[in-house]
Amino acid sequence: MNDPPKVFVSYAHEDLPTVAWEADTMRLGGIDVFLDFQSMRTGADWPDTLLKAVCNASRFILFWSRFSAESDWVRNECAEALRIRAQRDDDSYFQIIKLDDTPLPKAFENIQYLDRSREALLILASDTKKIAFGWKGLNEILSSGMIVVEKMTPRTTRVIAHEAGTLVSGREDLLMHDVRAGEALPQSLKLPAWTLRDESEAAYRPLVLIPTLLGSSLARNGALVWLNIMKLMSGGIGQLRIGSGGVEAVSPVGSVYGSFIEQTRLSLPVVPCPYDWRLSFRDSVRSLARLTESLLAGRDAVSPVFMAHGSGNFLVRALAAYHPDLWLECRIRGAQLIFLGAAENGTYDAAEMLTGSSALLRKLAMLDLRHTSRQVTDIFRGYPGLWELLPKGPEQDLLNPDYWANTAWHVDDDVLRLARERRQEMAAALASEDIHYVYGSAKTTLAHMTIEGSSIRKAATSMGDGLTPYDLNFPRERPKNLYVARESGNSLLASPVVGRAVVDLAIHGRTTVLSHALNAIVR
Repeated sequence: MNDPPKVFVSYAHEDLPTVAWEADTMRLGGIDVFLDFQSMRTGADWPDTLLKAVCNASRFILFWSRFSAESDWVRNECAEALRIRAQRDDDSYFQIIKLDDTPLPKAFENIQYLDRSREALLILASDTKKIAFGWKGLNEILSSGMIVVEKMTPRTTRVIAHEAGTLVSGREDLLMHDVRAGEALPQSLKLPAWTLRDESEAAYRPLVLIPTLLGSSLARNGALVWLNIMKLMSGGIGQLRIGSGGVEAVSPVGSVYGSFIEQTRLSLPVVPCPYDWRLSFRDSVRSLARLTESLLAGRDAVSPVFMAHGSGNFLVRALAAYHPDLWLECRIRGAQLIFLGAAENGTYDAAEMLTGSSALLRKLAMLDLRHTSRQVTDIFRGYPGLWELLPKGPEQDLLNPDYWANTAWHVDDDVLRLARERRQEMAAALASEDIHYVYGSAKTTLAHMTIEGSSIRKAATSMGDGLTPYDLNFPRERPKNLYVARESGNSLLASPVVGRAVVDLAIHGRTTVLSHALNAIVR
């Protein structure tokens, strides 16, 4: 594994509380941060050590304020950083976070900056807990309940323990370790988020949340089936066969998306878009089209930010492919795209489900008192949406009929032909340069699957997010707008740091809390 990315933080002492919270958040995201009061050795020569650290950093972040504008230390660090930026010919090396409306010097005119001047800092305490469904397998998802929220100015840090109703600290020099020492708060995680300081200002554009495969709750005739454990135990999966009437998507699965929505709504509006993941994306995209039309209604309406999780990226692609006029209107109004753990070229999860080798479907079959494992698999094999998610890469193409020729699994050529056509139409609809990507990282990821008769052999790679190998997502080149989290693809939405990064990308088009380097993460 590569060394973690190194970031040098330049700031004025008066801004230390805010800067320290931001630095700790970057560390939680797997970034090695040089913050002088934490990183300097006792007895070290300060000017020499600081300039060496600036030179050794892969990124230089300046926290700009009326205080840093007057700091000689900041001035010297920035001069060295500008020299290195020019020497490396790397525009992304020098970045700025504005804490107030102090004008930037002319030397910084062409440098990217993230404007916090109209925002207020929120301190969140997250108590991570298990959600129990009475069935081991589906309950292995972590959910974070927000305990603490209070609005504050960038230099007045106040933390309220909502459960206890007690003030932990109101000091301006509050740091993360001080909060962790407070008995009123859980010890699991604390980090900052941001929101508009003045609620009378224009609201941020809404974030449309599009779940991944299996991530939308499905009801039949108004009664919840997926994920209703009692219903599934009594054979409820049979009510979700293709052709069953009265099935509709009602909401994102709460145990997966609840905490993410809760955290994100502190900073900007969130509009969930559940969809029927059983169907072809050409059909299931109608729910997104209706929602988008309603959001664009009105002369002053703005286009939303589309945030797709996992295979939900294909729903956005389907919107562009099958509703081109609506998508053109979105683009004219400045639509933004964030793909979180996107399965750009399919996923082996779909292949495992369609061949009965999925651990999740085996557990579902064990739970089901009416259907055998083969019957459960056959129900899922009837879902066009699954076939459209088969992996197609340079080494293996599971959408090719030849792949299935010598297997025990009969696959109708028309099923694969339609799936290939849909994938080609959706792939051509969007360009990667228009998308912000956030991926996880994991020690092992399924990367190859060989079937001979009824025998299935699988191979893994260390270059992936636990769900999809990187090479399958980016067979030719990696996109420029790529960020990587230390969590696996399955755990991205349980990470408040990733939630914070999504908010940054939605509002500012960039974030400083995640790395750009694949597999260069501190574990």
